[in-house]
Amino acid sequence: MRAGLVAVGLTAGLLLTGCAGGSGAPAATSTAPPDAAATLEPTDEPTLEETLPPITLPSKYVELSKRAWQKVVKSPDTYMGKGYKLWACIWQFDAATGADGFLGYASYRREDYWALDGENAAFAGDAAQLSDFVEGDIVAMSVVGLGSYSYDTQVGGNTTVPSFQVVKIKRQKGSCE
Repeated sequence: MRAGLVAVGLTAGLLLTGCAGGSGAPAATSTAPPDAAATLEPTDEPTLEETLPPITLPSKYVELSKRAWQKVVKSPDTYMGKGYKLWACIWQFDAATGADGFLGYASYRREDYWALDGENAAFAGDAAQLSDFVEGDIVAMSVVGLGSYSYDTQVGGNTTVPSFQVVKIKRQKGSCE
């Protein structure tokens, strides 16, 4: 089920950005030889992009209360396609996440102690739009909910977090380091 939720979130991100170049999530790597793909047999099954309805951008991006934010974090798939104004401290934005996505401690407001008070979340966006942002930046954003996203951690575990498509982003004063 997690794989399906990840695929739904990633496909929604691709549909929103209009590009098939990346999910904004940590990139998967393959150790298969370059010609290994040629040995895969074609399938007649439709891709997720073909089976999911397109997601339209919301007309407004709402500020959340603490309780409303907790509901989004608890059940992100319920809030797919909804627009929010969020804050985040970018804690991973590197070759693993790619140029079009980052991981951050997110909140409905600016926090004093991001690692303690923020919620782990994944963000996808246009690489050109995100090019000026780095780890440690605090950002204010207008985002669209993409549902759940699961990824493997560096210590060998797996975690599932809410994911969002970045529509608008602005760096704020200060650092979350």
